[in-house]
Amino acid sequence: MVYKKGDEILKCYPFSYAFREEHQHKVCDFCFSTGQAIISRCARCCVIYYCGKQCQRSSWKETHKHECKYLKMLDIKEPHMDLLLIIRTLCKLRYDGGYSKKVSLPNGCSRRFGDLMSHKENVLMDPQLYTMFYRYIGIIKNKLGGALEINESEVLDIFTKMSINSVFILNGKFLNFGSCLSLEFSAIDHSCRPNAVYMFIGRTLVVKALCDIANFDDVRVTYTDITQPRRMRRNFLKDQYFFDCTCEECTEDPLNLEKLKSHSPCCPECQNLVDGNKCMSCNKEVDLSQYYQIKEILMKKKEVDAKSRSLLKEVFKYFHPFDYVAFYYCNALLSYKDLLTLNELQILNERILLAMRKYVYDYDILMLPFLMYLMNILTKKNELKSLPSLLLETKTIMDVIYPKNHSLYDELNDIRP
Repeated sequence: MVYKKGDEILKCYPFSYAFREEHQHKVCDFCFSTGQAIISRCARCCVIYYCGKQCQRSSWKETHKHECKYLKMLDIKEPHMDLLLIIRTLCKLRYDGGYSKKVSLPNGCSRRFGDLMSHKENVLMDPQLYTMFYRYIGIIKNKLGGALEINESEVLDIFTKMSINSVFILNGKFLNFGSCLSLEFSAIDHSCRPNAVYMFIGRTLVVKALCDIANFDDVRVTYTDITQPRRMRRNFLKDQYFFDCTCEECTEDPLNLEKLKSHSPCCPECQNLVDGNKCMSCNKEVDLSQYYQIKEILMKKKEVDAKSRSLLKEVFKYFHPFDYVAFYYCNALLSYKDLLTLNELQILNERILLAMRKYVYDYDILMLPFLMYLMNILTKKNELKSLPSLLLETKTIMDVIYPKNHSLYDELNDIRP
């Protein structure tokens, strides 16, 4: 089957899922809604929350009746997301026909839980994953062992498949509030130059084509942050998924993106790229010592914190937005919105978007929060000149990715130039 740009490739419900601890009491466990008060908690297990009685009844009928007593025995108010996903997957497999459940793929093939890759040997050789597994199996045996027959090899199979095949749950506001297993989605391979994107609409996982694709076997999504330099992407994919990426983005570099990402100082006078020690625009010689000093400071930091705001002016002065270290810094600094002025927030978003337009694929869903936020800033400042072009850019992405009744269109309509 040939897919055209914007076509729906896949539409399915997760096989199993769990929410992050901090979101478990804020997200309805059945419909995944976050925009209304979560008013109903399961009185038996006291772990699962709902937006209302209808979702609670539907959840009980579908899955919760199999897991409720075990979640109660767990006796943890907000269990770790991975532990919760293991237990829910185990209950799904044991009591809800999960082992025999078969889904059909668009290419005519079928898929069961047993078909998911596990890389069991690689997972157990990873010290962090090894420690995590034995911590979880210890809790499961201790808390549930009296009522649930615990087979360590079965739990290990779930854990390793979960480690390789789980996918983040992102809502319409780009909030990452959980993780899920999907038999259908796990059949799609990775590329650092993807031709498809996934999203959640309610609790439905939807995959859309970003360009024309010949057939389902050619569909590719990205498993990693494609704004990162090649070395970082490949290291992450090797460590997390145990494969060496050989996609076009990792073997070809027609735009010299790797050079731009790893080394992009800019001229303090005109803010254009510096090649060697000369500005490519004004031809002035540039002393790069300050650039290297600040870059070393930022690279040594494990994470950007509020104190890093003191470097903001220097980063703006010496780093081009194409430099990945500066890109990461600007992105991370947005977590401290309350400490920043509107002008600083505007410049940060503009710099991030400038880099993303260079690095990411067409119609990248991750550009939307920056575009929306920038338009809101400009509206607050009553600087409306660039709004029409930003609105057009945003709508062009949304028209490919989202259905016309998506809530983001309402937000977009509220922004007027």
